[in-house]
Amino acid sequence: MNRVDRFVESMLREQQPEPFPATEDEAEELRVAIELRAARAGDHEPSEEFVSTLHQRLAVALARPVGVAEAGPPTWDTTESPEAADDVDRSGVAGRDVRRRRFVRVAGIAAASLAAGVTADRVIAATTKPDPDGQASETLQPTVGAWRTVAASAELGEGAVREFDLGSASGFLERRDGQLRAVSGVCTHQGCRLALDASSRQLNCPCHNAVFALSGAIVRYELPVELTPLSLFQVRESDGAVQVFVPPSTGVTPPPTSR
Repeated sequence: MNRVDRFVESMLREQQPEPFPATEDEAEELRVAIELRAARAGDHEPSEEFVSTLHQRLAVALARPVGVAEAGPPTWDTTESPEAADDVDRSGVAGRDVRRRRFVRVAGIAAASLAAGVTADRVIAATTKPDPDGQASETLQPTVGAWRTVAASAELGEGAVREFDLGSASGFLERRDGQLRAVSGVCTHQGCRLALDASSRQLNCPCHNAVFALSGAIVRYELPVELTPLSLFQVRESDGAVQVFVPPSTGVTPPPTSR
Protein backbone atom coordinates (compact mmCIF):
# COMPACT_ATOMS: atom_id res chain seq x y z
CA MET A 1 0.00 0.00 0.00
CA ASN A 2 1.51 3.36 -1.04
CA ARG A 3 1.51 6.42 1.19
CA VAL A 4 -1.45 8.08 -0.55
CA ASP A 5 -3.59 4.98 -0.02
CA ARG A 6 -2.47 4.78 3.61
CA PHE A 7 -3.42 8.43 4.14
CA VAL A 8 -6.85 7.97 2.53
CA GLU A 9 -7.54 4.75 4.44
CA SER A 10 -6.76 6.47 7.75
CA MET A 11 -9.02 9.37 6.80
CA LEU A 12 -11.92 7.08 5.89
CA ARG A 13 -11.53 5.26 9.19
CA GLU A 14 -11.68 8.67 10.91
CA GLN A 15 -8.18 8.17 12.27
CA GLN A 16 -5.40 10.76 12.33
CA PRO A 17 -3.53 10.34 9.01
CA GLU A 18 0.25 10.37 9.16
CA PRO A 19 1.53 13.45 7.30
CA PHE A 20 4.13 13.16 4.57
CA PRO A 21 5.77 15.51 2.02
CA ALA A 22 3.42 14.99 -0.93
CA THR A 23 4.37 15.64 -4.53
CA GLU A 24 2.13 17.81 -6.69
CA ASP A 25 0.42 14.75 -8.19
CA GLU A 26 -0.12 13.17 -4.79
CA ALA A 27 -1.61 16.40 -3.49
CA GLU A 28 -4.13 16.34 -6.36
CA GLU A 29 -5.17 12.79 -5.48
CA LEU A 30 -5.55 13.67 -1.82
CA ARG A 31 -7.63 16.75 -2.61
CA VAL A 32 -10.12 14.62 -4.58
CA ALA A 33 -10.35 12.10 -1.74
CA ILE A 34 -10.74 14.80 0.92
CA GLU A 35 -13.48 16.61 -1.00
CA LEU A 36 -15.31 13.34 -1.61
CA ARG A 37 -15.08 12.53 2.10
CA ALA A 38 -16.48 15.97 2.89
CA ALA A 39 -19.63 15.22 0.86
CA ARG A 40 -21.15 13.41 3.81
CA ALA A 41 -24.67 12.08 4.16
CA GLY A 42 -27.12 14.97 4.46
CA ASP A 43 -25.45 16.92 1.67
CA HIS A 44 -27.82 16.06 -1.15
CA GLU A 45 -25.52 17.47 -3.83
CA PRO A 46 -21.78 18.14 -3.99
CA SER A 47 -20.62 21.66 -4.68
CA GLU A 48 -20.68 22.82 -8.30
CA GLU A 49 -17.02 23.77 -7.98
CA PHE A 50 -16.07 20.22 -6.98
CA VAL A 51 -18.02 18.63 -9.86
CA SER A 52 -16.62 21.09 -12.41
CA THR A 53 -13.05 20.69 -11.21
CA LEU A 54 -13.38 16.90 -11.18
CA HIS A 55 -14.64 16.87 -14.76
CA GLN A 56 -11.75 19.08 -15.89
CA ARG A 57 -9.14 16.90 -14.20
CA LEU A 58 -10.60 13.72 -15.64
CA ALA A 59 -10.73 15.25 -19.12
CA VAL A 60 -7.06 16.23 -18.94
CA ALA A 61 -5.98 12.89 -17.51
CA LEU A 62 -7.92 10.81 -20.02
CA ALA A 63 -6.95 12.94 -23.02
CA ARG A 64 -3.22 12.52 -22.42
CA PRO A 65 -1.89 9.51 -24.37
CA VAL A 66 -0.18 6.82 -22.36
CA GLY A 67 3.54 7.43 -22.31
CA VAL A 68 3.25 11.20 -22.86
CA ALA A 69 4.39 13.13 -19.83
CA GLU A 70 3.48 16.59 -18.68
CA ALA A 71 6.04 19.33 -19.01
CA GLY A 72 8.98 18.80 -16.74
CA PRO A 73 12.54 17.54 -16.73
CA PRO A 74 12.84 13.85 -17.59
CA THR A 75 14.14 11.58 -14.86
CA TRP A 76 14.92 7.90 -14.47
CA ASP A 77 12.54 4.92 -14.43
CA THR A 78 12.78 2.35 -11.67
CA THR A 79 12.80 -1.43 -11.47
CA GLU A 80 11.59 -1.51 -7.88
CA SER A 81 8.21 -2.91 -6.89
CA PRO A 82 5.17 -0.69 -7.69
CA GLU A 83 4.65 0.13 -4.01
CA ALA A 84 8.25 1.13 -3.51
CA ALA A 85 8.21 3.08 -6.74
CA ASP A 86 5.26 5.13 -5.55
CA ASP A 87 7.41 6.53 -2.76
CA VAL A 88 10.10 7.70 -5.17
CA ASP A 89 9.85 11.24 -6.53
CA ARG A 90 9.47 10.55 -10.24
CA SER A 91 8.40 13.19 -12.76
CA GLY A 92 9.31 11.24 -15.90
CA VAL A 93 7.04 9.33 -18.29
CA ALA A 94 6.71 6.13 -16.25
CA GLY A 95 6.14 7.97 -13.00
CA ARG A 96 3.47 10.27 -14.37
CA ASP A 97 1.66 7.37 -16.04
CA VAL A 98 1.51 5.55 -12.71
CA ARG A 99 0.20 8.62 -10.92
CA ARG A 100 -2.18 9.40 -13.75
CA ARG A 101 -3.73 5.93 -13.46
CA ARG A 102 -3.97 6.29 -9.70
CA PHE A 103 -5.62 9.72 -9.96
CA VAL A 104 -8.12 8.40 -12.52
CA ARG A 105 -8.91 5.54 -10.11
CA VAL A 106 -9.55 7.92 -7.19
CA ALA A 107 -11.50 10.38 -9.32
CA GLY A 108 -13.39 7.55 -10.99
CA ILE A 109 -14.78 6.43 -7.64
CA ALA A 110 -15.90 9.99 -6.99
CA ALA A 111 -17.45 10.40 -10.44
CA ALA A 112 -19.30 7.09 -10.25
CA SER A 113 -20.72 7.91 -6.85
CA LEU A 114 -21.86 11.35 -8.00
CA ALA A 115 -23.48 9.97 -11.14
CA ALA A 116 -25.43 7.47 -9.04
CA GLY A 117 -26.42 10.13 -6.52
CA VAL A 118 -24.51 8.33 -3.78
CA THR A 119 -22.94 10.26 -0.94
CA ALA A 120 -19.46 9.67 0.36
CA ASP A 121 -20.69 7.75 3.40
CA ARG A 122 -22.29 5.15 1.15
CA VAL A 123 -19.10 4.71 -0.86
CA ILE A 124 -17.15 4.34 2.36
CA ALA A 125 -19.61 1.84 3.83
CA ALA A 126 -19.51 -0.25 0.68
CA THR A 127 -15.74 -0.49 0.65
CA THR A 128 -14.91 -0.67 4.34
CA LYS A 129 -14.88 -3.92 6.31
CA PRO A 130 -15.54 -3.50 10.02
CA ASP A 131 -13.35 -5.24 12.55
CA PRO A 132 -15.43 -8.11 14.05
CA ASP A 133 -13.05 -8.42 17.01
CA GLY A 134 -13.66 -4.82 18.06
CA GLN A 135 -17.45 -5.01 18.32
CA ALA A 136 -19.57 -5.74 21.37
CA SER A 137 -23.01 -7.32 21.08
CA GLU A 138 -25.77 -6.43 23.53
CA THR A 139 -27.47 -9.22 25.49
CA LEU A 140 -31.26 -9.06 25.43
CA GLN A 141 -32.87 -8.47 28.82
CA PRO A 142 -36.66 -8.95 28.42
CA THR A 143 -38.77 -7.37 31.15
CA VAL A 144 -40.84 -10.55 31.19
CA GLY A 145 -39.60 -13.78 29.69
CA ALA A 146 -39.15 -17.50 30.08
CA TRP A 147 -36.49 -20.13 29.52
CA ARG A 148 -37.37 -22.10 26.39
CA THR A 149 -35.68 -25.31 25.23
CA VAL A 150 -34.18 -25.09 21.75
CA ALA A 151 -32.01 -28.23 21.58
CA ALA A 152 -30.83 -31.25 23.51
CA SER A 153 -27.32 -30.84 24.89
CA ALA A 154 -26.23 -34.10 23.26
CA GLU A 155 -27.31 -32.81 19.85
CA LEU A 156 -25.12 -29.72 20.04
CA GLY A 157 -21.53 -30.88 19.90
CA GLU A 158 -18.41 -28.73 19.65
CA GLY A 159 -18.62 -26.43 16.61
CA ALA A 160 -22.27 -27.23 15.94
CA VAL A 161 -24.74 -24.51 14.92
CA ARG A 162 -28.51 -24.86 15.32
CA GLU A 163 -31.21 -22.46 14.12
CA PHE A 164 -34.25 -21.91 16.33
CA ASP A 165 -37.58 -20.09 16.07
CA LEU A 166 -39.71 -19.57 19.16
CA GLY A 167 -42.26 -17.20 17.65
CA SER A 168 -41.33 -14.17 19.73
CA ALA A 169 -37.65 -14.62 18.90
CA SER A 170 -35.50 -16.48 16.41
CA GLY A 171 -31.79 -16.98 16.17
CA PHE A 172 -28.81 -19.29 15.96
CA LEU A 173 -27.25 -21.37 18.70
CA GLU A 174 -23.55 -22.29 18.66
CA ARG A 175 -21.22 -24.26 20.88
CA ARG A 176 -17.64 -23.04 20.52
CA ASP A 177 -14.67 -23.76 22.77
CA GLY A 178 -17.07 -25.48 25.11
CA GLN A 179 -19.18 -22.33 25.51
CA LEU A 180 -22.76 -21.80 24.35
CA ARG A 181 -23.84 -18.69 22.50
CA ALA A 182 -27.23 -17.73 21.06
CA VAL A 183 -27.44 -14.81 18.64
CA SER A 184 -30.42 -13.06 17.07
CA GLY A 185 -31.40 -14.22 13.58
CA VAL A 186 -32.78 -10.84 12.48
CA CYS A 187 -30.74 -8.19 10.63
CA THR A 188 -30.35 -4.95 12.57
CA HIS A 189 -31.00 -2.85 9.45
CA GLN A 190 -34.64 -3.53 8.54
CA GLY A 191 -35.41 -6.80 10.27
CA CYS A 192 -34.83 -9.23 7.41
CA ARG A 193 -34.35 -12.81 8.50
CA LEU A 194 -30.76 -14.01 8.30
CA ALA A 195 -29.62 -17.21 6.59
CA LEU A 196 -26.79 -19.41 7.81
CA ASP A 197 -23.85 -19.94 5.45
CA ALA A 198 -22.49 -23.13 7.00
CA SER A 199 -19.29 -23.20 4.94
CA SER A 200 -18.13 -19.75 6.09
CA ARG A 201 -19.93 -19.91 9.46
CA GLN A 202 -21.55 -16.55 8.81
CA LEU A 203 -25.07 -15.13 8.76
CA ASN A 204 -26.16 -13.48 5.51
CA CYS A 205 -28.92 -10.91 5.08
CA PRO A 206 -30.74 -11.55 1.77
CA CYS A 207 -32.14 -8.02 1.63
CA HIS A 208 -29.03 -5.82 1.43
CA ASN A 209 -26.01 -8.16 1.43
CA ALA A 210 -25.03 -7.56 5.04
CA VAL A 211 -22.96 -10.31 6.64
CA PHE A 212 -22.63 -11.06 10.37
CA ALA A 213 -20.40 -13.42 12.31
CA LEU A 214 -21.94 -16.05 14.58
CA SER A 215 -20.72 -13.89 17.46
CA GLY A 216 -23.12 -11.16 16.28
CA ALA A 217 -20.33 -8.93 14.98
CA ILE A 218 -20.60 -7.22 11.60
CA VAL A 219 -18.39 -8.70 8.90
CA ARG A 220 -19.32 -6.39 6.01
CA TYR A 221 -22.23 -4.46 4.53
CA GLU A 222 -23.18 -2.17 1.63
CA LEU A 223 -25.50 0.39 3.15
CA PRO A 224 -25.58 4.19 3.56
CA VAL A 225 -26.17 3.82 7.30
CA GLU A 226 -24.21 2.29 10.15
CA LEU A 227 -25.24 -1.17 11.28
CA THR A 228 -25.18 -2.40 14.86
CA PRO A 229 -24.08 -5.91 15.88
CA LEU A 230 -26.67 -8.61 16.45
CA SER A 231 -28.07 -9.01 19.94
CA LEU A 232 -27.31 -12.08 22.04
CA PHE A 233 -29.75 -14.18 24.05
CA GLN A 234 -29.14 -15.44 27.55
CA VAL A 235 -28.45 -19.17 27.21
CA ARG A 236 -28.02 -22.04 29.66
CA GLU A 237 -27.97 -25.84 29.95
CA SER A 238 -30.43 -27.49 32.32
CA ASP A 239 -31.15 -31.22 32.74
CA GLY A 240 -29.61 -32.10 29.38
CA ALA A 241 -31.38 -29.31 27.48
CA VAL A 242 -30.11 -26.07 25.96
CA GLN A 243 -32.40 -23.15 26.75
CA VAL A 244 -32.61 -19.47 25.81
CA PHE A 245 -34.39 -16.69 27.69
CA VAL A 246 -36.96 -15.03 25.41
CA PRO A 247 -40.00 -12.73 25.76
CA PRO A 248 -43.57 -14.08 25.73
CA SER A 249 -44.83 -15.53 22.47
CA THR A 250 -47.63 -12.94 22.43
CA GLY A 251 -45.02 -10.25 21.95
CA VAL A 252 -46.76 -8.04 24.53
CA THR A 253 -45.83 -7.75 28.19
CA PRO A 254 -49.05 -7.54 30.25
CA PRO A 255 -49.34 -4.60 32.65
CA PRO A 256 -49.12 -5.35 36.37
CA THR A 257 -52.45 -6.06 38.02
CA SER A 258 -53.60 -3.90 40.92
CA ARG A 259 -54.80 -5.52 44.13
